[in-house]
Amino acid sequence: MLKVDPVQLVTGILPVDVPHRFLRPALENVVESVVNLQGCDLNEADVATLKNISGLNQLLAVEIVQARGRLGKFASRQQLLEVPAMTAEKFLLSSGFLHVLGGDEPFDATNLNPENYHTAAKILEEYGVSKQDWSQPQGRDQLLEKARNRDMAEVAKKLELDSVLTLRDYLDELIHPLETGRGRSFGPVYRSKILNNDELQPGMELIGVIQNIVDFGCFVDVGLKESGLVHISQISSRYVRSPFESVSVGDIVKTWVISVDKDKGRVSLTMIRPGSEQQHAQPRRERGAERPRRKLAELKQPQVENGPNPVNRQEKPAGQTPQTNRAPMRPNSGGFLRSRDAQQKPSRPPQRKPREADRPPQIRTFTSSKPIPKPNLSDSALAGKSSLGTFAELAVFWDKKKDNDTKEDSSSVEKPAE
Repeated sequence: MLKVDPVQLVTGILPVDVPHRFLRPALENVVESVVNLQGCDLNEADVATLKNISGLNQLLAVEIVQARGRLGKFASRQQLLEVPAMTAEKFLLSSGFLHVLGGDEPFDATNLNPENYHTAAKILEEYGVSKQDWSQPQGRDQLLEKARNRDMAEVAKKLELDSVLTLRDYLDELIHPLETGRGRSFGPVYRSKILNNDELQPGMELIGVIQNIVDFGCFVDVGLKESGLVHISQISSRYVRSPFESVSVGDIVKTWVISVDKDKGRVSLTMIRPGSEQQHAQPRRERGAERPRRKLAELKQPQVENGPNPVNRQEKPAGQTPQTNRAPMRPNSGGFLRSRDAQQKPSRPPQRKPREADRPPQIRTFTSSKPIPKPNLSDSALAGKSSLGTFAELAVFWDKKKDNDTKEDSSSVEKPAE
């Protein structure tokens, strides 16, 4: 499948609408991400697969295949340094994705980078598992049991690791090498005494792994036969818009039992610690949503001025109009004139513009000052023996016919009767 051009795998109108200079890099990036996520066997991969490994290209992939043909088989990752075009930087970038199964170094069959082999060996030594025993399935199971029974924070501090998450990543790779998905996490410490739902009690604390996420919540594996459901309202004490934004598959969470339905075999869990207050904050108003309308009484209510020195306004008795700054009255021979505000003429009512439906239909006619020339008809056309080509010729034909009919009628009237 990697030998096929990724653009040829796209169907529909997408290859037509999207230019190839944008579509091809995006598809090649997806192919490269998938190949590096899965990795490949150094002794089995072809050029089409090796060129997609981080740090390698087409030329270096061809040289690796040629070197493999000369050696017959790579015994360890260190032999990649013997390839002519391989440098130390390219080796560190690509070696973690190239696996050597059944080689001289057991860690070459994992996703660990060669520069992390020393730390992985210290972790095995701390848990009391040798490298040879670890290479067998029984040794990995032994490492899993010992990792569950010890405090990871104490081990991470003793080994001088960055955090507990770093130790967890090493254990995931050492216990489940070359595995992806849910199987990589060695999981929490399950309570082995819980065998069925009858032993569960409301308020019991359980540690589990999130197995699936849906729109209404998530399912948590707490060591029972059936996974328990954590509703979206029980994921956090705050408002949760979507479970996908708060949790992810594989997360180790601490839950508490709410209720147990023994008949249907369902267990309801919560991730909110008992006794803590649950805050259901409303989400922000989305763009385009209708704003809450204020009541009419609130709009008519006068606003009270708030401040350090509020102004004390005296309420005037009803029936008295407040005095305003009007223009002074001046005497005149005809009496006292009113102010300019009072002399203003009443405004005319606004005239309504006629609508398109009220307007009469307008018929446009086109006239020309130049006379339109009439076509000349032949005698055969006037006699009706030849066909006419245009409506103008038809109009001339009818005019000539009317003139002939009029002349015949006038001649018949003027002819004296014998």
